[in-house]
Amino acid sequence: MLQLAANNGNIAASYELATRLETGDGLPQDVIGAWYLYAFGAQQGHVQSQNSLGVMFHAGSAMDQDSSAAVYWFKKAAVKGDAAAQNNLGLMYLFGYGVDMDVQAALMWCGRSAAQGLAAGQYSLGWIHASGHGVPTDHVLAETWLHFAEAGGDNRAPRMLDALAKIDLAAR
Repeated sequence: MLQLAANNGNIAASYELATRLETGDGLPQDVIGAWYLYAFGAQQGHVQSQNSLGVMFHAGSAMDQDSSAAVYWFKKAAVKGDAAAQNNLGLMYLFGYGVDMDVQAALMWCGRSAAQGLAAGQYSLGWIHASGHGVPTDHVLAETWLHFAEAGGDNRAPRMLDALAKIDLAAR
């Protein structure tokens, strides 16, 4: 049924089928098939497909790794408000993958993601402020964002909060 809907051009069905093919969820894993379905949806303006295609380009899944193409697709989805794409684009700017490193752009895009409640975006802001990557280290601000991320279910946040607590304790 899902395959039939995807074959008939249903973008939501194409996206669902792509995610199942990419992960092997209920179907034999086929990352190349997933890539083609994500590309179809991305070209039609489906933001989740655009973000997923960006992830595949960045990781080099089903094709050579291409950070510039990843940025292109992340940006397409990010400007339409997709929180995951905003965070991904922010990280590309933070580390200079496929774009010139730009910490202010990273803060803006990760901030937009975090403001939408995406725990990964909140974690990214916490990490940036904890590490001082391009900004002054600010453990209070870092802890604030990490607590939001933890409440949102990001499993990395508790470890980062523990590490910050140890650093703060040692500094006393």
